[in-house]
Amino acid sequence: MIDKTEEQVMQNWGKSINPIVSITCVVFNHEKFMEDTLDGFLMQNTSYSFEVLIHDDVSTDDTVSIIEKYRKKFPNIIKPLYQKVNQYSQGNNPLAILFSQVKGEYLAHCDGDDYWTDENKLQIQIDEMKKYPWLDMSFHYASELIGSKRCQSYGKRANEDTIFTTNEIILGGGEFCATSSLVFRTKLLAKIPDWFYTTMVGDYPIQVLGAASGGGALYINKNMSTYRVGDSTSWTFALKETKNSYSQLLLANRFLNDLNETLEKKYNQEFSKVIANKNFAFLCKTSFSIEYREKLFIEFKHTLTANQKLIWRFIFSKIRVIVNLPSPKNMKLKVVRWFC
Repeated sequence: MIDKTEEQVMQNWGKSINPIVSITCVVFNHEKFMEDTLDGFLMQNTSYSFEVLIHDDVSTDDTVSIIEKYRKKFPNIIKPLYQKVNQYSQGNNPLAILFSQVKGEYLAHCDGDDYWTDENKLQIQIDEMKKYPWLDMSFHYASELIGSKRCQSYGKRANEDTIFTTNEIILGGGEFCATSSLVFRTKLLAKIPDWFYTTMVGDYPIQVLGAASGGGALYINKNMSTYRVGDSTSWTFALKETKNSYSQLLLANRFLNDLNETLEKKYNQEFSKVIANKNFAFLCKTSFSIEYREKLFIEFKHTLTANQKLIWRFIFSKIRVIVNLPSPKNMKLKVVRWFC
Protein backbone atom coordinates (compact mmCIF):
# COMPACT_ATOMS: atom_id res chain seq x y z
CA MET A 1 0.00 0.00 0.00
CA ILE A 2 1.16 3.49 -0.87
CA ASP A 3 2.92 5.37 1.93
CA LYS A 4 0.59 8.36 1.90
CA THR A 5 -2.28 9.55 4.05
CA GLU A 6 -5.54 10.73 2.59
CA GLU A 7 -4.66 14.26 3.69
CA GLN A 8 -1.41 14.10 1.74
CA VAL A 9 -3.20 12.95 -1.40
CA MET A 10 -5.72 15.80 -1.04
CA GLN A 11 -3.33 18.52 0.12
CA ASN A 12 -3.34 20.52 -3.14
CA TRP A 13 -7.01 20.10 -3.99
CA GLY A 14 -8.24 23.39 -2.60
CA LYS A 15 -11.82 23.70 -1.41
CA SER A 16 -13.53 21.91 -4.27
CA ILE A 17 -16.44 19.83 -2.93
CA ASN A 18 -17.16 17.77 -6.03
CA PRO A 19 -14.40 15.81 -7.78
CA ILE A 20 -13.01 17.25 -11.00
CA VAL A 21 -11.98 13.79 -12.19
CA SER A 22 -13.78 10.49 -11.72
CA ILE A 23 -11.45 7.50 -12.12
CA THR A 24 -13.31 4.35 -13.14
CA CYS A 25 -11.89 0.88 -12.54
CA VAL A 26 -13.52 -2.46 -13.38
CA VAL A 27 -12.17 -5.43 -11.43
CA PHE A 28 -12.76 -9.17 -11.19
CA ASN A 29 -10.37 -11.54 -9.40
CA HIS A 30 -7.51 -9.05 -9.60
CA GLU A 31 -6.01 -9.62 -6.15
CA LYS A 32 -2.50 -9.90 -7.62
CA PHE A 33 -2.75 -6.47 -9.20
CA MET A 34 -5.03 -4.33 -7.02
CA GLU A 35 -2.32 -2.68 -4.96
CA ASP A 36 -0.38 -1.59 -8.06
CA THR A 37 -3.57 -0.25 -9.62
CA LEU A 38 -4.82 1.63 -6.55
CA ASP A 39 -1.37 2.99 -5.71
CA GLY A 40 -1.16 4.32 -9.28
CA PHE A 41 -4.33 6.32 -8.65
CA LEU A 42 -3.40 7.56 -5.20
CA MET A 43 0.12 8.68 -6.13
CA GLN A 44 -1.31 11.29 -8.52
CA ASN A 45 -0.13 14.83 -7.83
CA THR A 46 -3.00 17.07 -8.88
CA SER A 47 -4.21 20.57 -8.18
CA TYR A 48 -7.81 19.33 -8.38
CA SER A 49 -9.86 16.68 -6.63
CA PHE A 50 -10.53 13.17 -7.89
CA GLU A 51 -12.54 10.13 -6.85
CA VAL A 52 -11.88 6.45 -7.55
CA LEU A 53 -14.97 4.46 -8.55
CA ILE A 54 -14.39 0.70 -8.45
CA HIS A 55 -16.81 -1.91 -9.77
CA ASP A 56 -16.14 -5.38 -8.37
CA ASP A 57 -18.11 -8.05 -10.21
CA VAL A 58 -18.31 -10.58 -7.36
CA SER A 59 -14.64 -11.54 -7.19
CA THR A 60 -13.98 -14.92 -5.58
CA ASP A 61 -10.41 -14.19 -4.46
CA ASP A 62 -9.13 -11.51 -2.03
CA THR A 63 -9.80 -8.56 -4.35
CA VAL A 64 -12.58 -7.16 -2.15
CA SER A 65 -10.55 -7.35 1.06
CA ILE A 66 -7.74 -5.39 -0.61
CA ILE A 67 -10.17 -2.75 -1.85
CA GLU A 68 -11.68 -2.51 1.63
CA LYS A 69 -8.26 -1.95 3.15
CA TYR A 70 -7.78 1.03 0.84
CA ARG A 71 -11.33 2.31 1.34
CA LYS A 72 -10.83 2.48 5.10
CA LYS A 73 -7.60 4.44 4.71
CA PHE A 74 -8.91 6.71 1.92
CA PRO A 75 -12.69 6.93 2.62
CA ASN A 76 -13.21 10.20 0.73
CA ILE A 77 -11.45 8.95 -2.40
CA ILE A 78 -12.00 5.20 -2.80
CA LYS A 79 -15.66 4.48 -3.58
CA PRO A 80 -16.30 0.81 -4.37
CA LEU A 81 -19.45 -0.72 -5.79
CA TYR A 82 -19.77 -4.37 -4.81
CA GLN A 83 -22.18 -6.50 -6.80
CA LYS A 84 -24.09 -9.42 -5.30
CA VAL A 85 -24.64 -11.03 -8.71
CA ASN A 86 -22.02 -11.05 -11.45
CA GLN A 87 -23.21 -8.40 -13.90
CA TYR A 88 -21.09 -9.54 -16.83
CA SER A 89 -22.81 -12.94 -16.77
CA GLN A 90 -26.17 -11.12 -16.77
CA GLY A 91 -25.32 -9.31 -19.98
CA ASN A 92 -24.60 -5.94 -18.34
CA ASN A 93 -21.54 -3.84 -19.06
CA PRO A 94 -19.67 -3.21 -15.76
CA LEU A 95 -18.05 -0.05 -17.13
CA ALA A 96 -21.41 1.38 -18.10
CA ILE A 97 -22.69 0.68 -14.59
CA LEU A 98 -19.95 2.92 -13.19
CA PHE A 99 -20.92 5.74 -15.56
CA SER A 100 -24.04 6.42 -13.51
CA GLN A 101 -21.82 7.10 -10.47
CA VAL A 102 -19.50 9.61 -12.17
CA LYS A 103 -19.48 13.13 -10.69
CA GLY A 104 -16.37 14.65 -12.24
CA GLU A 105 -15.97 16.95 -15.21
CA TYR A 106 -13.49 14.42 -16.59
CA LEU A 107 -13.50 10.62 -16.58
CA ALA A 108 -10.23 8.63 -16.51
CA HIS A 109 -10.29 4.86 -16.91
CA CYS A 110 -7.95 2.03 -15.94
CA ASP A 111 -8.81 -1.67 -15.71
CA GLY A 112 -7.95 -3.52 -12.51
CA ASP A 113 -5.06 -5.47 -14.03
CA ASP A 114 -3.31 -2.37 -15.46
CA TYR A 115 -1.77 0.56 -13.59
CA TRP A 116 -0.49 4.11 -13.93
CA THR A 117 3.23 4.78 -13.67
CA ASP A 118 3.54 8.56 -13.80
CA GLU A 119 2.51 10.52 -10.70
CA ASN A 120 1.68 13.53 -12.88
CA LYS A 121 -0.40 11.63 -15.45
CA LEU A 122 -3.77 13.18 -14.61
CA GLN A 123 -2.40 16.70 -14.24
CA ILE A 124 -0.53 16.49 -17.56
CA GLN A 125 -3.37 14.90 -19.47
CA ILE A 126 -6.11 17.24 -18.32
CA ASP A 127 -3.94 20.34 -18.64
CA GLU A 128 -3.33 19.36 -22.27
CA MET A 129 -7.01 18.71 -22.90
CA LYS A 130 -7.85 22.21 -21.69
CA LYS A 131 -5.87 23.56 -24.64
CA TYR A 132 -8.30 21.79 -27.02
CA PRO A 133 -11.78 22.43 -25.59
CA TRP A 134 -13.49 20.93 -28.66
CA LEU A 135 -11.89 17.50 -28.10
CA ASP A 136 -13.63 15.11 -25.71
CA MET A 137 -10.93 12.42 -25.50
CA SER A 138 -7.19 12.05 -24.95
CA PHE A 139 -4.78 9.14 -24.63
CA HIS A 140 -1.06 8.38 -24.37
CA TYR A 141 1.12 5.35 -24.90
CA ALA A 142 1.96 2.66 -22.35
CA SER A 143 4.37 -0.19 -21.65
CA GLU A 144 3.48 -3.85 -22.10
CA LEU A 145 4.21 -6.10 -19.14
CA ILE A 146 4.43 -9.84 -19.79
CA GLY A 147 4.92 -11.51 -16.43
CA SER A 148 7.70 -9.47 -14.84
CA LYS A 149 9.25 -8.49 -18.17
CA ARG A 150 8.58 -4.97 -19.44
CA CYS A 151 8.41 -5.06 -23.23
CA GLN A 152 7.82 -2.70 -26.11
CA SER A 153 5.65 0.35 -26.00
CA TYR A 154 1.94 -0.17 -26.53
CA GLY A 155 -0.06 2.42 -28.43
CA LYS A 156 2.83 4.72 -29.40
CA ARG A 157 1.39 6.53 -32.40
CA ALA A 158 3.71 9.48 -33.02
CA ASN A 159 6.88 11.18 -31.83
CA GLU A 160 5.04 14.27 -30.67
CA ASP A 161 1.64 15.28 -29.37
CA THR A 162 -0.87 14.82 -32.20
CA ILE A 163 -4.58 15.02 -32.88
CA PHE A 164 -5.76 11.82 -34.53
CA THR A 165 -8.93 11.66 -36.58
CA THR A 166 -11.99 9.56 -35.79
CA ASN A 167 -11.25 7.55 -38.95
CA GLU A 168 -7.83 6.59 -37.57
CA ILE A 169 -9.29 5.58 -34.20
CA ILE A 170 -11.88 3.35 -35.89
CA LEU A 171 -9.33 1.72 -38.20
CA GLY A 172 -7.17 0.97 -35.15
CA GLY A 173 -9.68 -1.76 -34.36
CA GLY A 174 -9.58 -1.27 -30.59
CA GLU A 175 -5.78 -1.45 -30.44
CA PHE A 176 -5.11 2.19 -31.23
CA CYS A 177 -5.33 3.45 -27.65
CA ALA A 178 -4.13 1.85 -24.43
CA THR A 179 -7.24 1.49 -22.27
CA SER A 180 -5.31 2.62 -19.19
CA SER A 181 -4.54 5.90 -20.95
CA LEU A 182 -8.07 7.06 -21.72
CA VAL A 183 -9.46 10.34 -20.39
CA PHE A 184 -12.81 11.81 -21.52
CA ARG A 185 -14.88 14.86 -20.83
CA THR A 186 -17.83 13.58 -18.85
CA LYS A 187 -20.30 15.36 -21.13
CA LEU A 188 -19.62 12.46 -23.52
CA LEU A 189 -21.74 10.20 -21.29
CA ALA A 190 -24.90 12.03 -22.38
CA LYS A 191 -24.20 10.76 -25.91
CA ILE A 192 -23.75 7.10 -24.96
CA PRO A 193 -26.37 5.00 -26.83
CA ASP A 194 -28.58 2.53 -24.99
CA TRP A 195 -26.96 -0.50 -26.61
CA PHE A 196 -23.63 0.31 -24.93
CA TYR A 197 -25.05 -0.66 -21.55
CA THR A 198 -25.49 -4.27 -22.62
CA THR A 199 -22.46 -4.68 -24.84
CA MET A 200 -19.71 -6.75 -23.29
CA VAL A 201 -16.88 -4.77 -24.84
CA GLY A 202 -16.48 -1.30 -23.41
CA ASP A 203 -13.11 0.16 -24.36
CA TYR A 204 -13.27 0.19 -28.18
CA PRO A 205 -16.81 1.64 -28.46
CA ILE A 206 -16.02 4.39 -25.96
CA GLN A 207 -12.83 5.25 -27.86
CA VAL A 208 -14.77 5.64 -31.09
CA LEU A 209 -17.62 7.57 -29.47
CA GLY A 210 -15.14 9.81 -27.67
CA ALA A 211 -13.24 10.61 -30.84
CA ALA A 212 -16.41 11.11 -32.91
CA SER A 213 -17.89 13.43 -30.30
CA GLY A 214 -15.13 16.01 -30.68
CA GLY A 215 -13.91 15.29 -34.19
CA GLY A 216 -10.75 13.48 -33.10
CA ALA A 217 -8.63 12.55 -30.10
CA LEU A 218 -5.57 14.13 -28.52
CA TYR A 219 -2.53 11.85 -28.35
CA ILE A 220 0.05 12.79 -25.70
CA ASN A 221 3.49 11.43 -26.54
CA LYS A 222 4.37 10.24 -23.06
CA ASN A 223 4.46 6.80 -21.45
CA MET A 224 2.37 7.01 -18.29
CA SER A 225 0.86 3.56 -17.68
CA THR A 226 1.40 -0.19 -17.98
CA TYR A 227 -0.71 -2.75 -19.82
CA ARG A 228 -0.48 -6.34 -18.58
CA VAL A 229 -0.49 -9.03 -21.26
CA GLY A 230 -1.01 -12.77 -21.06
CA ASP A 231 -1.81 -13.24 -17.38
CA SER A 232 -4.19 -16.14 -16.72
CA THR A 233 -6.83 -13.74 -15.35
CA SER A 234 -6.65 -11.38 -18.30
CA TRP A 235 -9.06 -11.29 -21.23
CA THR A 236 -6.19 -11.63 -23.71
CA PHE A 237 -5.33 -14.97 -22.11
CA ALA A 238 -8.96 -16.11 -22.26
CA LEU A 239 -9.11 -15.29 -25.97
CA LYS A 240 -6.57 -17.99 -26.71
CA GLU A 241 -9.49 -20.42 -26.40
CA THR A 242 -11.41 -20.87 -29.66
CA LYS A 243 -14.85 -20.66 -28.05
CA ASN A 244 -14.04 -17.47 -26.13
CA SER A 245 -12.50 -15.84 -29.17
CA TYR A 246 -15.45 -16.82 -31.34
CA SER A 247 -17.93 -15.41 -28.82
CA GLN A 248 -15.93 -12.20 -28.63
CA LEU A 249 -15.92 -11.92 -32.40
CA LEU A 250 -19.70 -12.26 -32.55
CA LEU A 251 -19.93 -9.42 -30.03
CA ALA A 252 -17.50 -7.36 -32.09
CA ASN A 253 -19.55 -7.81 -35.25
CA ARG A 254 -22.65 -6.72 -33.41
CA PHE A 255 -21.28 -3.66 -31.63
CA LEU A 256 -19.34 -2.48 -34.69
CA ASN A 257 -22.58 -2.48 -36.66
CA ASP A 258 -24.29 -0.71 -33.76
CA LEU A 259 -21.52 1.90 -33.71
CA ASN A 260 -21.87 2.38 -37.44
CA GLU A 261 -25.61 2.98 -37.07
CA THR A 262 -25.12 5.30 -34.08
CA LEU A 263 -22.74 7.45 -36.13
CA GLU A 264 -25.25 7.45 -39.00
CA LYS A 265 -22.90 5.45 -41.26
CA LYS A 266 -20.63 8.44 -41.64
CA TYR A 267 -17.68 6.05 -41.27
CA ASN A 268 -19.26 3.09 -43.06
CA GLN A 269 -16.13 2.35 -45.13
CA GLU A 270 -13.91 2.28 -42.03
CA PHE A 271 -16.26 0.03 -40.07
CA SER A 272 -16.63 -2.36 -43.02
CA LYS A 273 -12.86 -2.67 -43.24
CA VAL A 274 -12.45 -3.33 -39.51
CA ILE A 275 -15.20 -5.98 -39.51
CA ALA A 276 -13.69 -7.71 -42.55
CA ASN A 277 -10.20 -7.74 -41.06
CA LYS A 278 -11.35 -9.03 -37.66
CA ASN A 279 -13.34 -11.86 -39.23
CA PHE A 280 -10.55 -12.75 -41.64
CA ALA A 281 -7.97 -12.81 -38.82
CA PHE A 282 -10.09 -15.41 -37.01
CA LEU A 283 -10.38 -17.52 -40.17
CA CYS A 284 -6.59 -17.52 -40.56
CA LYS A 285 -5.93 -18.55 -36.94
CA THR A 286 -5.10 -22.19 -37.61
CA SER A 287 -4.70 -22.93 -33.90
CA PHE A 288 -8.47 -22.40 -33.62
CA SER A 289 -10.95 -25.19 -34.29
CA ILE A 290 -11.72 -25.66 -37.98
CA GLU A 291 -15.38 -26.17 -37.07
CA TYR A 292 -15.61 -22.69 -35.57
CA ARG A 293 -13.72 -21.15 -38.48
CA GLU A 294 -16.00 -22.80 -41.04
CA LYS A 295 -19.03 -21.70 -39.03
CA LEU A 296 -17.78 -18.12 -39.03
CA PHE A 297 -17.18 -18.15 -42.78
CA ILE A 298 -20.69 -19.38 -43.51
CA GLU A 299 -22.28 -16.72 -41.32
CA PHE A 300 -20.07 -13.73 -42.11
CA LYS A 301 -18.64 -14.31 -45.58
CA HIS A 302 -20.69 -11.33 -46.79
CA THR A 303 -18.44 -9.07 -44.67
CA LEU A 304 -15.23 -10.25 -46.35
CA THR A 305 -13.50 -8.82 -49.39
CA ALA A 306 -13.23 -10.89 -52.57
CA ASN A 307 -9.51 -11.50 -51.93
CA GLN A 308 -10.15 -12.62 -48.35
CA LYS A 309 -12.75 -15.13 -49.54
CA LEU A 310 -10.33 -16.56 -52.12
CA ILE A 311 -7.49 -16.85 -49.61
CA TRP A 312 -9.79 -18.64 -47.16
CA ARG A 313 -11.15 -21.08 -49.73
CA PHE A 314 -7.84 -22.03 -51.31
CA ILE A 315 -5.46 -21.84 -48.34
CA PHE A 316 -6.73 -21.52 -44.80
CA SER A 317 -9.83 -23.70 -45.14
CA LYS A 318 -7.44 -26.53 -46.05
CA ILE A 319 -5.30 -26.21 -42.93
CA ARG A 320 -6.05 -28.04 -39.70
CA VAL A 321 -3.91 -28.07 -36.59
CA ILE A 322 -3.68 -31.29 -34.65
CA VAL A 323 -2.28 -31.21 -31.15
CA ASN A 324 -0.46 -34.43 -30.32
CA LEU A 325 -1.13 -36.00 -26.96
CA PRO A 326 1.11 -34.07 -24.57
CA SER A 327 4.05 -35.66 -22.84
CA PRO A 328 5.54 -34.16 -19.68
CA LYS A 329 8.58 -32.87 -21.55
CA ASN A 330 7.24 -32.09 -24.96
CA MET A 331 4.09 -30.95 -26.76
CA LYS A 332 4.22 -30.57 -30.51
CA LEU A 333 1.89 -28.91 -32.97
CA LYS A 334 1.52 -30.74 -36.26
CA VAL A 335 0.01 -28.92 -39.23
CA VAL A 336 -1.79 -31.19 -41.69
CA ARG A 337 -2.87 -29.77 -45.07
CA TRP A 338 -5.59 -31.11 -47.32
CA PHE A 339 -5.60 -29.79 -50.87
CA CYS A 340 -8.91 -30.99 -52.27
